[in-house]
Amino acid sequence: MDTKLKLSFRSRGVSLKVFDLENNLINIFPTLTSAAKYFKVSHKTLNKTPNMGIYDDKFIFKYELKDLRVWIYDSNNNLLMISDNAKKAAEWCNIPTSTMDDYIKSSNLYKNKFYFYNIKSNPYLNND
Repeated sequence: MDTKLKLSFRSRGVSLKVFDLENNLINIFPTLTSAAKYFKVSHKTLNKTPNMGIYDDKFIFKYELKDLRVWIYDSNNNLLMISDNAKKAAEWCNIPTSTMDDYIKSSNLYKNKFYFYNIKSNPYLNND
């Protein structure tokens, strides 16, 4: 298994698509925790399935890495940096991660200095 995927299992960086054995999409889970609750199994059980691909002889699991990057723009909409995640972006700006998360969700200007965007909210990316 890819090292980046393994490391992402410890964070919110992995989503899970569940298919039946005929490859019909059944459900998409934003986190492994939500999938574990749905299947009424432990998080550890789901951590083992990427090696097998098939769960309980009924489902095919496909794991995907989420793009957690944060784009930081100045008040004139000039790109300042792209951070690997909100925590690193918050450290760079010297603000709490919860504040960073709030401003990413709102897309509002922070203290007349910065705009923060994720992959879904960034108006400068083609998010089709």
